[in-house]
Amino acid sequence: MTKLLTGATSYVGKRSLLKLLNHGHKIVCTIRDKSRFSAHTSLSGKIEVIEVDLLDFKSLKKIPSGIEGAYFLMNPISHANNY
Repeated sequence: MTKLLTGATSYVGKRSLLKLLNHGHKIVCTIRDKSRFSAHTSLSGKIEVIEVDLLDFKSLKKIPSGIEGAYFLMNPISHANNY
């Protein structure tokens, strides 16, 4: 089963990623900045990391089809001054 995980670079996101993988799911992680995320080579084939800005509608087209569930753990703190 393929799951979408936003906020994978956060404390909760990293732990959620491991739990989902332990349950046998394939995970698509959306990351604002790929340079802030590194995964152990043993996770190759189990996760897909895509750079997406969830505030940019065009960016959402990068999310692949076939997602069967989603976990939204977004952290808007970096955009707090925009509100």
